[in-house]
Amino acid sequence: MKFGILNRDENYFSVAEPLLPVESSAQLTQEAAVTTVTFFSGASTEAVAEVARERLRMVLKSNPWIAGKVVKDTKKYGKRCQLVFSPLNDVPDDVIDAIFQVNPPELTDKIHPTMKYEELCKVVSSSSAIVPRLGPGYLYKSAIDVGRLLTRMTVVSSGSDESCAVIFSISHTIADGHTYYHILNKLSITSDLLQSPMQVKRVQEAGPKMIEAQGKADYDFTTSIGHIGAAAMGAMFGKKARLYTYYVDETKIAAEKAICEERALKEGKETIIVSHNDIITSAFGNCVGGRLINMAVNWRGRVEGIMDPLYAGNYEYVLWLDKQQYQSPLGVRECLQSGPPYFKSHGDRPLPGMWEALTKCKFGNIVNWAGFIGELVFVEGCEQRLHVPIVPMNLIPYETCLIFRPIANRLAVMYFSKRFGRDEILEKMPFGEPVSSNMFG
Repeated sequence: MKFGILNRDENYFSVAEPLLPVESSAQLTQEAAVTTVTFFSGASTEAVAEVARERLRMVLKSNPWIAGKVVKDTKKYGKRCQLVFSPLNDVPDDVIDAIFQVNPPELTDKIHPTMKYEELCKVVSSSSAIVPRLGPGYLYKSAIDVGRLLTRMTVVSSGSDESCAVIFSISHTIADGHTYYHILNKLSITSDLLQSPMQVKRVQEAGPKMIEAQGKADYDFTTSIGHIGAAAMGAMFGKKARLYTYYVDETKIAAEKAICEERALKEGKETIIVSHNDIITSAFGNCVGGRLINMAVNWRGRVEGIMDPLYAGNYEYVLWLDKQQYQSPLGVRECLQSGPPYFKSHGDRPLPGMWEALTKCKFGNIVNWAGFIGELVFVEGCEQRLHVPIVPMNLIPYETCLIFRPIANRLAVMYFSKRFGRDEILEKMPFGEPVSSNMFG
């Protein structure tokens, strides 16, 4: 059996769950999988792999859909793509073998926490550890024809007897960042597996409500020829992105919070307390000087019908901020507290038309993965040295910022820039020390 392929007949995949409209779209079926690499020291690859494999088996019992596949059989299931899976009680070894691998030759001793990030992405992205894009060529007409699974977990030696890496990958078609990290966190021995299984059944009526919450004009702009064309041209023909990765300086954050609280009090807004995300988003927007920047937002807890954080799937989208919103952290916070629709207006300027978007606009994108990850533990005494998302640097469309936690309890930012040098970014962002001078230097 090949890793990532489950050779079972269609009767095995007895549950079919229609995906959300966005999950059936080209936008997500062609997206790169959500993937991270976590480096450990203090335990052998074999010891970590033994525990990790058993934890995966236990997670599959409560979340069997992660061992499913996506099919598109219009005769049997209708126009919508379907996630099909088996409601497992006892997880067979062949299911685990299709998802879990140890020391594949293309990765063994070839990745380590001191290598350059771009090289790490290149090695991991070209390996069997990554779930391939579904896209054209993978959405077949019959469940019988598809055995390719949507989740992969790899444990690999990273250069010595007492160091290893865990690579975890889930297709973006079935999981946003919130879903991904909920499952990843469950793999840790510190997590209670009996609590919080995710609900795979999609809330189909949430689709229109999420569009309404974003604002129909903003949604239409996101999917417009102007924005998509600008993003495509930036990715294919723009300058190569450079990466700057720093821990957040908590002293700078505290100082900015104090300034915002003082201003809010003067304006009679005692209840407004800005977050780390508000401050970093505002700093990023001002650094970009963008006509618009988009901020990824988790709609769970914000939109009626999807208030439960345990809904699996893609319930995240973006909010567009113009200078009026991002200029101050208070503007970002007020936007998020305003309630749907989150944008009543964009100041005195309408959203860009196609020509302006294609030729004149400076855009930015910020994503926050920091709220989802604690510390992964597979073996007591084994230290998590570094946790990093895998981002295809050749597909960066414009200025991009990703907030994450390289280690537990420390916040950091990956800034992918096509326009700025290190000094310009350090001057405007609330950064402290580098995360790794070797990997990101």
